[in-house]
Amino acid sequence: MKLAIQLYTLRDIIRDEETLADALLHLRQMGYEGVEFAGLYDIPAPRVRQIVEQAGMHALSCHVSLDAMEQELDGVLEDARVLGLDTVAMAWSAADSPEAVARAVRVLQAAQSAAEPHGVRILYHNHSHELRPVDGCAALPLEHIMQAVPLEADLYWVFYAGLDPARFLRENNSRIGLLHIKDGKKSKPLPCALGEGEADIPEICLAAADCGKEWLIVENDEPSPDGLQDARRSAEYLQKILEK
Repeated sequence: MKLAIQLYTLRDIIRDEETLADALLHLRQMGYEGVEFAGLYDIPAPRVRQIVEQAGMHALSCHVSLDAMEQELDGVLEDARVLGLDTVAMAWSAADSPEAVARAVRVLQAAQSAAEPHGVRILYHNHSHELRPVDGCAALPLEHIMQAVPLEADLYWVFYAGLDPARFLRENNSRIGLLHIKDGKKSKPLPCALGEGEADIPEICLAAADCGKEWLIVENDEPSPDGLQDARRSAEYLQKILEK
């Protein structure tokens, strides 16, 4: 398996072309081969692609908001084309009422129909709240969403919701397009660098390998003391596991 990183982890560091290029060179040296975007830092997409390629990395996917997927889909798909992406993921939705779930499903389905001719797949990036019952919904919000599009499964939020992330991966493998691997506390929503929390990261890696997943995407919502140092600790920990 290959390592990628969601650049939201480095939002405290990346501000412009220079800081993006510097960060990607450091990440490549750590062993990361792919990147997932959460915005382009007001840099034109062709220039972003050039910076990624100069760093010797692969642009894997990007996160966009529900509003952007609903209202700016043409621009989202054009950026994906320019960047060479084959995946766009909805980063979050409220999913806290039947109406909110229905809106997310509607937007995802419309985006999937529009993206398919361009060779782009649409995924949904979960948190924990979609795995909790909502009054008026016949099933968990995530079940409704997964009937519309596959997941980018964030396995820490699965863990925080009280499920076994390795088992969740194995049971839903056919409906999972990409993985976010992260660690954290089980009792409170506190992500951390890999190996510094309570999730069974070795078992998750084993499940990912068994399921034939190509990429492990590292993400930390709360990096410490900064995104680069956090990313380094996670990469070093993962590499030890994958070498066994």
